[in-house]
Amino acid sequence: MADAPARALVIYGDAVLPALTPHHTSIHALAASGCCGFLALRDLQPSVNGAHRVVAELAQLLDVQDLYTIEAREEDCKFPSHQATEENAASLCMPSMSDRFMGIKAAMLTNSSSAGALGKRAGFTVSLLEEIDGGKTSGCSKISKMLPDPAFLASKLLNLLNFGEATKELQSEKETPKYELLLLHVLAQERRRSANMTSSLQTESKQVISFNENLTVQLPTSIEVADWLDLLLANVKHLATPGSSAAKHCYLVLVLGYGTAGCQDNLSEQFPLLEGTKGLSPELLQLRPRQSYSMKGGQLVNGIRNSHPLLAVHQLESVTRCDLCGTFEFNEFQEKSGNLAILAGRFLHEIAFKLWKAPKYGA
Repeated sequence: MADAPARALVIYGDAVLPALTPHHTSIHALAASGCCGFLALRDLQPSVNGAHRVVAELAQLLDVQDLYTIEAREEDCKFPSHQATEENAASLCMPSMSDRFMGIKAAMLTNSSSAGALGKRAGFTVSLLEEIDGGKTSGCSKISKMLPDPAFLASKLLNLLNFGEATKELQSEKETPKYELLLLHVLAQERRRSANMTSSLQTESKQVISFNENLTVQLPTSIEVADWLDLLLANVKHLATPGSSAAKHCYLVLVLGYGTAGCQDNLSEQFPLLEGTKGLSPELLQLRPRQSYSMKGGQLVNGIRNSHPLLAVHQLESVTRCDLCGTFEFNEFQEKSGNLAILAGRFLHEIAFKLWKAPKYGA
């Protein structure tokens, strides 16, 4: 049981999951030491792709999808530098994070200006990763030069949550942290392999076709982001030494998604949320109990995507229970996870509850 409010570091890697390999040991170690589960997404229209897909899925994670109008999405994708002001957010009837969760101080760091524009509308203090001082990654050819140095960023993130070196002292716990929730959103450039390429994800090839045709900025590849996130987690864990305030009160959450692959009809039977339904008649399917992730506020949520969910792992010392998952992969989560699936729109509410900023959902 927690003896003080936690502060959350949530890391969301969009379009990273297909590039994950056994070599990403820090990511798999987090899954082995935390509580894992799925976040069910709603289906998107086929026309929602590229940057529109990115912000539409992020809106679900932030539970503002019902307030995020098509006009606002168009503006954020076409003119992301014109980020929404507080007045714009109010006109969209989109309450701020502070209003929703008992005055919570929340910030977002992202390499996507469109995602940053949505974050601004949702009440986050937004910074682009390219604007962060401290230099780009150097000394390792595997890691993209388009992302901050993972060691520098890990230290910066913990300091923003008041988990710097001084927080190892008990008296510093009385200090007010600058932020109580940090969302690090990293978007990867998606790659599609040709038929004559091997299925291994451990090597990159020049024979690739971009999925993100209408994204106008250069992005690191999914493999580069996976490598970078693995190093970032390793550095966060290195700084959160046993017994420190960071180790005791940093609520670490990692969310990885499939990106565009989850929106393709020809891949809809891969990574299914519901096992054992293939081949069942419509009559028998009607007898299957309604899954909790398809409900919100006691009402049925239509259009839930039954494949390619987001995968999430939660870790907070003395609060989250470690399940039986040993690696960060779909089959492992489906067979051994402790959280199974919840609606993506309930994700932030679960985070806020553990920060003492919201009542328990369903209680």
